[in-house]
Amino acid sequence: MSVGFKVCVDPELKLQQAAVSALTDKLSFSWVSAEVLTHSSLVALLACVVFTLYSVESGEEPTITMMPHVILGVVLGLLLVARVVVGAQRAADVLAQILAFHKSLRVIAVFSTHVGETLTIAAGAEQEKRAIGNFRYDLVRLLNLCNFCYVMMLKGQKLEETPATLCPTEGGKLESKVLSTVGSPTLMVCKYIASLFEQAKSAGRVASEQVAATQAELSSLADVYHRSRGMQLTPMPAAFSSFTQCFVVLWVYTACPVIAVAELHDNSATFNTVGTAVTFVMSFVTALFYFGLYEAGKLMESPVESTIALIPLEAISYNLSEDLTNLTDDPDQAVPVFLSPVE
Repeated sequence: MSVGFKVCVDPELKLQQAAVSALTDKLSFSWVSAEVLTHSSLVALLACVVFTLYSVESGEEPTITMMPHVILGVVLGLLLVARVVVGAQRAADVLAQILAFHKSLRVIAVFSTHVGETLTIAAGAEQEKRAIGNFRYDLVRLLNLCNFCYVMMLKGQKLEETPATLCPTEGGKLESKVLSTVGSPTLMVCKYIASLFEQAKSAGRVASEQVAATQAELSSLADVYHRSRGMQLTPMPAAFSSFTQCFVVLWVYTACPVIAVAELHDNSATFNTVGTAVTFVMSFVTALFYFGLYEAGKLMESPVESTIALIPLEAISYNLSEDLTNLTDDPDQAVPVFLSPVE
């Protein structure tokens, strides 16, 4: 094994993993909603009422078959699980799109390494150096602003005023007004980045191949933006969701009384506390399972909202902002980290 080097645990990765775990723990029981508990309690009480009435008014052992409910219950359970799995896959697609968006931003930041000065004469060298510095500053600022607008879109929000740290040194009010007016601020920022590279190309600071590569990454950003937007506007098929909800209610409200009759048969058709308690617990757990599984699938019907609720977007955005600054070739260290760390 090689020697002579040292490694350490990535603190930023650990912080992000801890934040994800905290958010996950916080939302672990979000499927136990008031509606689920209400349905489960009503179903359990109904089963107990059936158990009590049958044991008091009938002296004969009831006979009933549970096979139809068992078969329908298995099929219904598979449908509910499939619904959750499809929702989880869509949520994973949203996370992949966020990572792809950040990847393209980092690649564009790397492209700034190839920006060079065109003048070496003393009379124009200082001006050229200042122009290069402004280009790097504006590029990193716009990349941060692009991600900021994208995150706002994911949250269902729209930019009304650009944060002070992301405003340009000149013309900040005009840019902020434009971004608050247009329908897609993220794409407008992509346009600003394309214009910035085109200006650098006209001044001879970047090559045509570099501009073409940047345009390809900007096209990827636009593609990811539209796919993320599409995920927000594409719900689960309404017929499938309605069908599942209808049969969950019908099956649970009919299956639990069947459980009560079966328990009554096992307890020799006599009323007793143990039989009532077992009936209540079994009915409540059964209802909680099916209604909870349906609720979990309903939460996954909005994959964008579910995903951003489980990942620390602010911490990830700061990490991205730090990377964008570090990846930019800035010998004078004039490009700051535009976003502040989240405590």
